[in-house]
Amino acid sequence: MNTQLLEINLSSHYERKKTQQAMRGNKPLYISLIIAVSVILAGGLFLYVSFQQKKLTKQKNQYAQLKGTREEAEKLIAINKKLTEQKGFLDKYLRNKVAWAERWKQVSLIIPEEVFLSEIDVTTPDPNGEKTRVQFKGRASGDAGESIILLFLDTIKKTPCFSNAFSSIKLYSIATEKDEKIFTIEMSK
Repeated sequence: MNTQLLEINLSSHYERKKTQQAMRGNKPLYISLIIAVSVILAGGLFLYVSFQQKKLTKQKNQYAQLKGTREEAEKLIAINKKLTEQKGFLDKYLRNKVAWAERWKQVSLIIPEEVFLSEIDVTTPDPNGEKTRVQFKGRASGDAGESIILLFLDTIKKTPCFSNAFSSIKLYSIATEKDEKIFTIEMSK
């Protein structure tokens, strides 16, 4: 018999079996490690997504606030524009109107005792008040009636509330009736 035929190398076969058994024995350990890593990754992903969701919700709330603020600002800008237009109209209107209360007060302060106003005629043919005309009609009694009327006219011309409002202030007419002087002073823009 041949002795060489009986010689079988069983060591490599046993080694392979040993390695396979070792791997089979470590398989639950590998599965446990894979599950643990998966759970950690899933938890990390969940935390990242929830953090991003909170951040997105916060940004949406800020956007909603800014949107409301923007709409409010647009409304205020529209109101401001409207008020500016109204102010411009009122300024133009008031610039062409005459504030009478102050003028009547000034007349009462500057009129001489010998002068009596019988009529005050205010004519405004233009609706904007640009061509306003005022006439003071009255009488002056006494010997110096004409000089008192001229003094009254001069005082009107020197009074700022008249001289600033009217470009022309003049003695329109003067006449004598018995011992009185009848006059008309005209002021116009």
